[in-house]
Amino acid sequence: MASAATLAGVPWWGWLGGVLGAATRSRRLLARTLRRRTLTALVVTGQLVCSVALDTSARSLAEHALSWGASSGCLLMVGGIVLIWRF
Repeated sequence: MASAATLAGVPWWGWLGGVLGAATRSRRLLARTLRRRTLTALVVTGQLVCSVALDTSARSLAEHALSWGASSGCLLMVGGIVLIWRF
């Protein structure tokens, strides 16, 4: 069993395994509730929004300014999710 001092010394990214594991499990549960096309659209849109956010704010990489194309693309994807969900 790890001590509290050892657990406190774990970097923030070290805890991502548990978070991602929970996200994977919740995705399986959501697949039963949502239709597969809605779930797929949510996953793809989440990846797009995350990549745009990281691209504009990554400290160790070359930053790119948020362009109107990237922001409008994200908004169109979110609008697509709404349309998929309703119809």
